[in-house]
Amino acid sequence: MTHLTATSDCSLQKPAVDYCDPKITSVVEEVYEAVWALIQNADPTDGAKTICERKAELSRTIGALVVDGVTDPAELRDRALAKISVVLENQSNDGIGRIA
Repeated sequence: MTHLTATSDCSLQKPAVDYCDPKITSVVEEVYEAVWALIQNADPTDGAKTICERKAELSRTIGALVVDGVTDPAELRDRALAKISVVLENQSNDGIGRIA
């Protein structure tokens, strides 16, 4: 749950998030590994470049979700998987593959 703080002009704002907080980094690592395992199981590939591109896209996706405030492990995993599935599905039209 996010707590709001009052500023000197009486407006409310979210406190700054510490992205290096061990709780957040632990969740990010856990979710990355879980989603990557699902990607590999759903569509293993031979190409190192494709693997690198997929890992980079997964990292960007998880990072963007965390910046948007998603830090619950289950929600982060589900939303990352949904977003990355769409990206890979779009790439499958170019012969890269997709997650079913």
